Amino acid sequence: MEENFFKGVVTPMVTPFQADGSLDLPALETFSNWLCTRETDILFPMGGTGEYQTLEVEERKDIIRTVVAAVEKRKKVVPGVGGKNLRETLVLVEEAQKVGADGVSVVIPTDLSEFSRDLGTYYGKAKNDFETLFQYFRKIDRELDVPFMIYDSHGQLTEPQMREFVAELPHFKGIKYRTANEQDFGEIVWASGGTVNILSGIEYTYLGNLAMGATGVVGGGANYFPHLMARLKREFEAGQIENARNTQFLLIAAGKSMKGLSWPMSAKIILRKLGLPIQLVTRVKNKPHTEAREQQMLDFILPLCQSQTEENR
Repeated sequence: MEENFFKGVVTPMVTPFQADGSLDLPALETFSNWLCTRETDILFPMGGTGEYQTLEVEERKDIIRTVVAAVEKRKKVVPGVGGKNLRETLVLVEEAQKVGADGVSVVIPTDLSEFSRDLGTYYGKAKNDFETLFQYFRKIDRELDVPFMIYDSHGQLTEPQMREFVAELPHFKGIKYRTANEQDFGEIVWASGGTVNILSGIEYTYLGNLAMGATGVVGGGANYFPHLMARLKREFEAGQIENARNTQFLLIAAGKSMKGLSWPMSAKIILRKLGLPIQLVTRVKNKPHTEAREQQMLDFILPLCQSQTEENR
């Protein structure tokens, strides 16, 4: 088991849909191949950007199989496998391991009541929410032969809880920790003891997170300009702090250019303009926006996406 690969740029992939809302697996294959030519280290299908909440189990299996087969070990593939209940999660864990995924990502559930009932089969009544959560991850850990990443999209885990997870879950090797609070982020890095890699969950605070010990970033912008996030890390590690700060400011400005547009529709608009066969279809609800507002975003974002060609010369 390779334990130390939760680092660098992690792309939480958009999920392509056809006009009727069904999965577009050929487009997903094309997108996976395209990302393999970019400066991303891990392909992460079925995170929040991938609208995993809207997908059925069989659709999620199809996505895992499609991405793993398309990538052919050119990049690491870590699919999101967190389900609506423990049984669903374990089915997806089994599928990911069977087809050769390099690891899996498991989201912290927002509602633990269903999981508490499931876990009662194995452990008796959970004492509290954290106990339920711990037992949930322990059950998953016992089924794994590959490392897993916890997807903490709200910065929920505390420093003492992190220490318990690190001590008790041998396959726990990475966490996406999303918080703008540098103290909270630092405490999670500290609690990891250097045995679990901490990934920044917000590309707009990536530089500060790197200073705290982040090993990489999970950012939606990695769908179309992962090279900017890779560049920021290189600049930081080379001690080119002013350059790194300017790259961070560029990422912040990119985020501001998308204000008022729905995610991940905005990402799909960008990718389609870059020539990828991705329909402007999401299953999550979108806010209306004007063509002028969309064009303002594209005028700012597209040159940043196209700058990768120049950087690679």
